[in-house]
Amino acid sequence: MKENIEISQLKDCYICQESTYNLIAKGATAEEAFEKFNTIKAEYLKQVEEYELINNINLYKLHEEKILSPKLRENIKKNTLTLFFIILWGFGFGASFKLAFSYTSKVIASKSSKFTDLSEKEKLSIFRDKLQVVKPYIMEIKKLLTENKQSGEDE
Repeated sequence: MKENIEISQLKDCYICQESTYNLIAKGATAEEAFEKFNTIKAEYLKQVEEYELINNINLYKLHEEKILSPKLRENIKKNTLTLFFIILWGFGFGASFKLAFSYTSKVIASKSSKFTDLSEKEKLSIFRDKLQVVKPYIMEIKKLLTENKQSGEDE
């Protein structure tokens, strides 16, 4: 996109204006008006970048005219790409978490439904059977505790 700079002569001075950024400069000669215009434009674009007012200017114009600094363009690309991957990762993590939670709740529900239909005597019988499996370990722990207690008393 090319700049449309107009220089017009008024009574005793020249006016240089450009419609893309709505900038105007005044000088005694056309050259002076044009130099002032370039200075004003450079300062304006510096402030736009410094205060991050890019959204207030048409990005297409900035890109076409190569006004955005390469560093700023690169930061915009990186931030956009990073944001995209974070959102994508969040959706993937959320979906996998939901599947895992759903599966776990189904397993727990199926396991607990077996015991809700049983009587108290049947539940107690199952508990005793499970306790028989653990009984040798409990006996070993008791031996260790008594030995530890006795060695503590000897000292």
